Formats: sequence, C-alpha cells, structure tokens
Amino acid sequence: MKHLAISFCLSVSFCLSILLSLCLSACADDEVERLTNADMPLVVEGWIEEGEYPVVMVTRAVNLLDTIGDLEQYVEKWCRVTISDDAQSVILTGRVDKNYTPPFVYTTSAIKGQMGHTYHLKVETESQTVESDATILPYTKIDSLRVKPCLDTDTLYRLVAYLSPDQEGYYKFFSRVVNEETRYYSSFLGTFDGLTYNTSNGIDVMKGIHDTYEGHFTPYYHLGDTVRVKLCSLEPSLYAFWKAYEDAVSLSGNLFFTSTKGCPSNIPGALGYWAAYGYSARTIVIK
Repeated sequence: MKHLAISFCLSVSFCLSILLSLCLSACADDEVERLTNADMPLVVEGWIEEGEYPVVMVTRAVNLLDTIGDLEQYVEKWCRVTISDDAQSVILTGRVDKNYTPPFVYTTSAIKGQMGHTYHLKVETESQTVESDATILPYTKIDSLRVKPCLDTDTLYRLVAYLSPDQEGYYKFFSRVVNEETRYYSSFLGTFDGLTYNTSNGIDVMKGIHDTYEGHFTPYYHLGDTVRVKLCSLEPSLYAFWKAYEDAVSLSGNLFFTSTKGCPSNIPGALGYWAAYGYSARTIVIK
C-alpha cells in the first residue's frame, strides 16, 4: 500500500522538513488514518563521496492526517547503520549535527569513498532491515564557471558551468554559497543527462532550495558571493530519483511543496536514496 506522507529527512534540495510526499502517492483517508508512526515507511537519505566520509539520515515518513508535533519523534536514532566494501565493514555512529534537518546523522571517519568502489549500505531498525549498493563512477571535469547578468534585474547573476564536450552518463550539480550556507545543497534543476549537454550554452548552476531560507527564494546569486560548485556523477537509478524529485518541485505551484508524483527509490523497502559520488569541484566569486 502507498501512503500520503512528508519525508522529513529528504532535504536536498530537500526542503528537508517540509516537502510533501516526496516518493509517495495518496491512498484513501481511512487507510492512512489507521497507520501509526511505526507503520509509516522508513526514509533514508545517504551518500559517500570520493575522498569524503559517509553521511546517512534515517527517519520515518509522516502521516499528514496525524498531528505532526515535534519532528524529533520521527528520527530513527537507534539504528544500526553499516557501510561496507570489499576491504572493510564499518558501523556508523549517530550524532547531532545542526547542519542538517532534522539535526541527527550517522557517520564515521573510518571509511572514505574511493573511485570505482561499490559501497553496501545496511540500515537495521527494530522492525525492518533495508539494504542498497552504490558505486563511485568516474566524474566529468568542470572546465570553467562564468558569471552572467540576469536579464530582468541588475542585482542578481547567473552562474553557468562549461564542461568537457561529448559527455555520456548522468550528472548532478550541488552548490554552496560560502558564509551563507554551511554545506552543499542540491542545485535547483541541476540534474541532467550528459547526452543533452550543449557545449555552446553550458548549463546553469542555481542555488538549492532548503529550509534555512527566510522570505523569497531566488536561484540566482548576489554580487560578492563566493560560490563552490560540485558536479557529481550518477548511477542510472540515482538519476531517476533526482530527476523525478526535481520535476515534482519545478511543477509545483509552491516551490516548497511537491506534487504527489512518486520518486523511485534505489533502496528496496524504503523511501529515499543511497548515493556514491565521484565529483569535480570549482570555486568562483560573483563579480
């Protein structure tokens, strides 16, 4: 059975704590009302990047017909989260991290991502175990970043990335405005198929939508902003997830609420995704 829910840990662009049914479809109200928190789907958002430590967030989806209350009650703080490759198996430690919403992640400094390695994620709760594999694929280099003025305003600027030509595969941009954002966020509409890349036009790298914005959101940048950009390689299943997510956000009447279109998970038995990223990174000052 599918459920109507909020997936709180799926930030990323993931307006982490407020996006509507990221991967869920509506069912009859009487069916939803009978669900308890423990019955709601497990939601996992996790990734490991080349040269970086893993990050995994685990929550339960939220029944929209219930009184939501404190988000803390939906966070799975007592999971056993394990990541393994051919060389080792490591149990991650849960800890408070206010860079995320909800502010609780599982991580470890005992394993870092390596190019070509496949990483197996296993999440065990009292009632459920879910598993998934992800492989770090070769990345594409960002040749250059260029700043261009927005046509309708003289105070905002576009950031356009140019890549090596004739790219195959699937890719996603993440961005971070230094001194404004404490970590990278998924670039708005930043997921694409390499075969559609136009070498003359480049591709816009926009800000990510997330729950720390106050007031009106703009995907563009201000004069003086220092912007860090990552271009990550994606496996096909992860591309399918991100593309569906971004379609839902872009087609919504309100950017902070998605439609009920489903997002395909690459974690059987759970919502969300497990990702392994190879990436290229560059930094630019908007001037």
